Amino acid sequence: MKLLKKEIKYVLNEFDLGNFKSVKALSGGMVNYNFIVKTDCGKFIVKILGYKLNTWWRYKKKLEYDVLEFLRKNNYPYSIPRYKLDKNGKYILRYNGKYFQAYTMIEGKNVSNMTDSRVREVARAVAKYHKIVEDFPIEKSNYWTEKWEWMIKKYDLMKKVRPKNKLDRLMKDNLEFFDNLLKKLLKIKINKNILLNHADFNKTNLLWEGNKLVGIIDFENISFRPRAFDVSYIRRNDSQDKIMLEEYRKYNSFSKSEEKNLIVFRLLETCNLFWWNYLGMDKRPDLKYIAMKRDIGRAKRWVKMWEKGN
Repeated sequence: MKLLKKEIKYVLNEFDLGNFKSVKALSGGMVNYNFIVKTDCGKFIVKILGYKLNTWWRYKKKLEYDVLEFLRKNNYPYSIPRYKLDKNGKYILRYNGKYFQAYTMIEGKNVSNMTDSRVREVARAVAKYHKIVEDFPIEKSNYWTEKWEWMIKKYDLMKKVRPKNKLDRLMKDNLEFFDNLLKKLLKIKINKNILLNHADFNKTNLLWEGNKLVGIIDFENISFRPRAFDVSYIRRNDSQDKIMLEEYRKYNSFSKSEEKNLIVFRLLETCNLFWWNYLGMDKRPDLKYIAMKRDIGRAKRWVKMWEKGN
């Protein structure tokens, strides 16, 4: 999706971002479309939402803004997005059939190599995030806990598919494995120490200056889950669990039962990615086969680790 000239002009005017100089599309992200827009007032990230803004997403976006503000008020020591308000005092601008957001660009780079020191940095950031959001005020009417049973409907849809191409065949060849795995995982009681997870601490959402973590972006997936989900999501190799947990426990508690369930959350996420790689990924259909093959490999490796540990 392109950011058209008339859209840039309108967005810059409505969010009061200054006079246009240049624009660059960012390749990351599987749902939204992000652009670096440079003006005489600085650099900004302009985002085109990749979904319809229905009641559910309006609720999620409001929760996202509230949590970001709560983190700032409680001195979270990392740069996080501060969304701009348009002339009508709204964070989301509708124009030309699209929904736009904007915030001042956070300087920093993505890294692919998660060294031991970088794993410690991320574990520290997650622990401090959890420590703050433990006190986030939640209205009981708005409180909901993520339950993974909804994935069953996605799997039922895939069972009806008649293979026509290599992606279909890859999905069908592995559907029974993931279906059985999901059923086993859903029987495990894991909903402990629930708080507002960031839920997407992956490398594309972490900004670095060398080995120092300086910024965290994309709080859009924020959700009420066991905090172990966030900890399990920290990207690392299989030998860095001890390093990660040692660092996390310097700033927040983490029980042995939570530690045991880390592998369960990783497997639940691979079950989630399995259907998403097939039924979702509308933005990058060219990557569906590669992503599915990668996640199948991870799941089968982690299942062996899980079975060995049990």
